Parts: sequence; structure tokens; C-alpha cells
Amino acid sequence: MMYKLITLASTALSLLSNVSPAENNYNANLSDGAVRNTIGRSQIARNQLNIFRVVAMGDKNPKAFISVSDIYNDTLAIPSTYVNNQKNISFDKLKYFELQTAYRKKLLKGMLLKETDTVFMYDYKLNQLTKTPVIRLKAVAHLTPYADKGEQITIWDYMIGFEIGDKLLRKSGSNYYENLLVYIGSNNPFLPGKMQLVKWKEINKKQFPISNHNTLTKGDKEAYYSFSGGSVIYYIKDILTDGTITERDFIAISTKDKVVLKNEKFTNSEGSSIAPLNFVAGNKEENQWAGYLFKNKPAVIFGFEYHSFGCPSIIVLNKASGNIAINCDNRH
Repeated sequence: MMYKLITLASTALSLLSNVSPAENNYNANLSDGAVRNTIGRSQIARNQLNIFRVVAMGDKNPKAFISVSDIYNDTLAIPSTYVNNQKNISFDKLKYFELQTAYRKKLLKGMLLKETDTVFMYDYKLNQLTKTPVIRLKAVAHLTPYADKGEQITIWDYMIGFEIGDKLLRKSGSNYYENLLVYIGSNNPFLPGKMQLVKWKEINKKQFPISNHNTLTKGDKEAYYSFSGGSVIYYIKDILTDGTITERDFIAISTKDKVVLKNEKFTNSEGSSIAPLNFVAGNKEENQWAGYLFKNKPAVIFGFEYHSFGCPSIIVLNKASGNIAINCDNRH
């Protein structure tokens, strides 16, 4: 699993606690002719490779939902009445509502999207690409599951995004959309059929390519693993203290020229923990996947961490390329 659902509420980074008084002034409702641009926190470029997750939202009849709030941070994203008049609105109506015309237009404008754009949803485990035009999807707002009835609600307690129809993702939904990645734009970036589940095998210390790799912690045991996939060999060094993995070194090397493609270190933190390796020590979870995920991009690998808050990244196997963050709207 690339993304561990710590709770079904697994949804957005706790965005933006330092909101200025000017940004909190969102008292006026918008009409169709009064759509204002109030976004200033994220730089969005047309057709930029922004990847999103799908989660199930709703208590009684959960719906597949793509939150874009990691990027779309707008003080006027919803009608002000839901915040200013919340004491006179039932909690059920506060928790979920559709964004009507003016706010839908504002969302699309803020995301640099068009109604004619497409939502591309790729399940890399099933090798299944599902796509639907933006115009067919509801633009909706969900109250974060961490907001309790009776508490003061602010604009930042809402997750803004698109609702997916029940029939579109039936197969992926049976696995809680765990292996599903989303891109919204004009062209499909996904390369089908080129991802594979990593199957690690244990190796000895001498086979690990870097002999003097620095560590941050002193453990009582070291374990080494490798996996060959395509033109890349992947290496792992785990440090375990009292049976728990406390540090992991990851190295990817090209089989063609022996060049180090990527070198990453993982440690446990307040918001993340090191994920077990596939099929090692009785682990049956499918955490790590590797291969070619995107068109005209280097190979990737992911699934080395579980996140209780914050979002994982896709590791791009090229030192000149940065990793690709997944916008998962995972609040804490």
C-alpha cells in the first residue's frame, strides 16, 4: 500500500493556521458575476503534474471524493453563511454541501481547470484507467471529520473538491481507493501497465552498494534486501531496535552504468512511520510499487512510509528530478 489509511478520515494537511485578518474577511456571498480571485498561498500552473488521492467521505452513504484543498486554499471557497450563520444551520447541512455555480466557477478558476478537462484516475494495482469530464462531477465541500458538533467552524475546516459517481470506481472502491492516483487536466499523464509489486529478497551486507553509509541512530540489528526491476536494482538497509525498524536507507542503481539514481533515508517521526517491506518477516501488505508510472518520466518507487498526517511522495529515480508529492489532504 502506498498510502496507509490511519483513519477513514485520512484527508488534508492542516493547512494554514497563520491566516491574516484580511484573509479572514470573507463575509460577502458571491454571485455569478462576482467571482473574485483570493488565492495567494499556492503557485498553480496549467497542466502542472499535481497528483491527488481519492477517499470515501460521508457517514451514511460514503462517496468517493477528491480533495484539492492542499492546493486550492481560498478564503472565499464557500458561501460565508456556513461560517457566519453556523449556529442556525443543522450540523448535517454544515458537514456537506454542493458548491453552486459561482463557487464552482471559482474553484475551477483557482485550479486553472476547465469544464472540458478530464479527471484521470489510475489504479496501478488493477492497471485500470478511469476517466470522466470535469463537467460531469459535482463540486462539493466536506467538513473535516475532526470537526465536532458544537465547535466553532472556520473556512479552513472544509475540504473542497470533486465527488465521483458510485459506478465509476467500483473495483477500486472495494480496496478503499488505496491504489488509486488522480490527475486533473487536458492530457493523461499515466503510463499503463508498467508498475509492479516489489518482491524483496534478503541479501548479505557485502552486497549492499555503499559500505560506509552514515546512520542517524544506533540499532541492535541490520538487515539488507534488494529487488531487480527493469534496468534498476533497488537496495534497502534497515536498522532495527528491539525488533522495530528505526531507520531505513534506500538506494537505486542503474544496471546499465552502475550510476546511483536515488539515495533516500527514512526515519520514524510524529507524523510518519517506516512501512514494512513486502513479503518480509511475514508481512502480507503490498506497500512498495516500482516501475514507470508517468509518460516521459523516469522510473519511480513508493510505499516506504505510513502517514498519520501529512502526505507521501512518489520517489523519482533521477537525482536531477525532485520527488512528486501526493496531495492527499490528510489533516490531523
